Amino acid sequence: NDELLEILSQTRDPHAVQPHLMKCFDALKKLTFGDGDDANQMKALNSAEGEVVPFHKPPLAEGAVEHWLMGMQTAMVSTLYTVSKACLEALSTMDKKQWYFAFPAAPVIMIGCIEWTLGVEDALAKLRDGSDKGALLQYNKDWISSIQGMVELVRTQLTPLQRGILAAKLVIDVHARDTVDAMCAMGISWANDFEWQRQLRYYWEEEADDCVIRQTNTRFLYGYEYLGNSMRLPLT
Repeated sequence: NDELLEILSQTRDPHAVQPHLMKCFDALKKLTFGDGDDANQMKALNSAEGEVVPFHKPPLAEGAVEHWLMGMQTAMVSTLYTVSKACLEALSTMDKKQWYFAFPAAPVIMIGCIEWTLGVEDALAKLRDGSDKGALLQYNKDWISSIQGMVELVRTQLTPLQRGILAAKLVIDVHARDTVDAMCAMGISWANDFEWQRQLRYYWEEEADDCVIRQTNTRFLYGYEYLGNSMRLPLT
């Protein structure tokens, strides 16, 4: 592979690897490097859409290119984990309209999925113990109100990046609405019901102190690959 050989040959000039980054990381268009004495320090991740995510602990592009690219990947994962945890903590304290735009797109979408999962399971628990027979219906009404709020927000003056975040989140949130609509129609009232277990569900598990994704009997950790501010395909 000529491109792979080109990457491996750029030991002395890290900047020469920039054109090949999207072949290694789909959403990573370029890296921001420092100036002067910090010329080999990687400062931030940049997506094709123009999103910029500063590294929490900037790595260095020194030595063999395959080694510093691995170091960059480790720094990417660490940075996105730190940002995602801050995004989760801010969800309960920050105004929602500000929260959407206070963090990179991927953490906002991932934490939004956690919010939905916890909300549905809380409603199902109330149905199960009989404390609130209309809990799931009410939760979906609240979720629809949140969607309507985003629709109103997207009609205002926004930057392309802000509009991109809302568009991607709306695709996922509308699918979430339809999922709960179907569960209400089927009379689902238990979190262990297969109709709920088969959904892709996001949790922040305290023991792991990390985002865990579950579906039926499958459990895996969120990977924190940089996804940029890209569109999401409609879920079917």
